[in-house]
Amino acid sequence: MPEAERLNEVRKWAEKAEEDARAVEILVRAREESPASAICFHAQQCVEKYLKAFLTWRAVLFPKTHDLAELVDLIPEAVELRLTPEEQDALTAYAVGTRYASRTVGKNEAEEAVKVARAAREDLRKLLPPAALQ
Repeated sequence: MPEAERLNEVRKWAEKAEEDARAVEILVRAREESPASAICFHAQQCVEKYLKAFLTWRAVLFPKTHDLAELVDLIPEAVELRLTPEEQDALTAYAVGTRYASRTVGKNEAEEAVKVARAAREDLRKLLPPAALQ
């Protein structure tokens, strides 16, 4: 894929990731009225989409997955993220599980998901070309 086309794809992933980041911030500001499961879902989605933006920029093919560990495993070893395997697993569980009645999420989990997503977002944005973040 030519670089200009790849940059456009990265921009699309980053825009979608930012939609999820904004959703998280709106829900957090709404406080008690916000469902914790929605906060966790959008936190996971933000990180997933930024990982896919980064992999796209690096021309690394990735599977259609919500599993953050699977995506992180594709990142070159020299790249460091503040996203532990435990955090990857916790966020991954919010991708699908929180969308159904069988999984409930508490306020503390939501707060942790937001903290992790903010750190991962910050790290990943630094790895993307500025032109993709406009």
